[in-house]
Amino acid sequence: MIADNLLLAVPVRPQATDNQNLRRPQVVGVPTILKAIICVCLAMILPGDAFGREEQWSKLYKKTQDLCRQGKYDEALRPSKRALEVAETEFGQDDPNVAASLSFLALIYKFRDKHEKAEPLFKRALEIMEKVLGKNHAHVATCLSNLAELYYDERRYVEAEPFYERALQIREKALGKDHPRVAMLMSNFADSCYALGQYGRAEALHKAALKIKRKAFGSEHPKLASSLVGLADICRDQGKYPEAESHLQRVLEIREKALGDDHPMVAAILNKRAGLCKLQGRIAKAVELYEKVLEINEKALGGNHIKVSAPLTDLAILYWGPLKRSRAAEPLLVRAVAIKEKNLGKNHPSVGESLSLLASLYHSQAKYANAEPLYERALEIKEDVLGKNHPKLVSCLSGLGLVCESQGDYDQAKHHLKRALAINEQAFGRNHRKVATTLRNLAHLHKSAGRRAKARRLEQRAKAIESRR
Repeated sequence: MIADNLLLAVPVRPQATDNQNLRRPQVVGVPTILKAIICVCLAMILPGDAFGREEQWSKLYKKTQDLCRQGKYDEALRPSKRALEVAETEFGQDDPNVAASLSFLALIYKFRDKHEKAEPLFKRALEIMEKVLGKNHAHVATCLSNLAELYYDERRYVEAEPFYERALQIREKALGKDHPRVAMLMSNFADSCYALGQYGRAEALHKAALKIKRKAFGSEHPKLASSLVGLADICRDQGKYPEAESHLQRVLEIREKALGDDHPMVAAILNKRAGLCKLQGRIAKAVELYEKVLEINEKALGGNHIKVSAPLTDLAILYWGPLKRSRAAEPLLVRAVAIKEKNLGKNHPSVGESLSLLASLYHSQAKYANAEPLYERALEIKEDVLGKNHPKLVSCLSGLGLVCESQGDYDQAKHHLKRALAINEQAFGRNHRKVATTLRNLAHLHKSAGRRAKARRLEQRAKAIESRR
């Protein structure tokens, strides 16, 4: 996402791969996060005499900034909390410096993925600013934007929408409709509209933001990239592939000129172009681009960086699928799993997804003994994160059931497939197409076990569901 609430607008969200929902670009690293924290908070502090009135608060504030500059966010938490305590004591509960301290602490929590702790702090900062400065002050727009972006990060897009709307109205009135910070907020709001499927509104916001940015920064500035990427994604989803390609090519030219050919932000756009080629069936070109993404990220970030895992996975999927080269896919997926485990920990949800994918590959190769423990581990991770009845467990349960069937363990296969059926029925209803798929898996199992009458009944039910579609 672009940090529209900054005095110096810079990106603060990772560039997603084409198969992810997250779309906002980021300049990765400590300086980006630091700017986000410092600028948003300093923008809300009273004039310099506040520092003179309370030297301790000023020192704590600076210490927190310095720790954040070094990437020591856990260590920054303590002085940030203390700064808030001092601000409340010295300035009073409803002082803008308290709001600044609240926002600083909330942003640290946000960047540490502690959103549940960030939200009440952002809300309290908003209440203070509205009370002290009035509901239509520019700093109120910053507080509203903070909450909107937090909700966006949590995919609470419907809740984010009114905060974006109000923040935009205030900022346009306070700064003028052609101000760059208005454009940054428009871009973020457009991303939220896109996530809600409001393509027309998202496109209009991105185009308006692009017009403002061109006027303010010129047609070659990197700040144009987020709007162009947003427009490319909308065109892609609408099947307007040539237009999407044109937007991405423009971003590529801008970033290569600003950053060089071998920068990870250039790789992020090449990754999007690869995804676009894949959608069009241009598999050879997609492979070429994914290989370039891998090369850039390995060179710039190191062979074990988390961003290396994405192109490895994307390449493996192409080798395994359209290119029918599953043997070439296997070492890529194995390496992707190892990178994720090293960077994220062995029980991270993303590790579970990669384990499930690798298990499916082994399953397709009839390497059942290799597939089964990976499915089991992926299932355990998903249950830990999502609970035991989430629809995302079904793929692992189905895979386990089919693997057990292939090894002649019909009782265990039945257990897994019946559980998958129950989850799908509960989540989607008894007549959903996903239920029909699970019914056919169960029917196949019963047929293999010699229970043909039971298999026929399940097949008939599956057929009846499919005929309703």
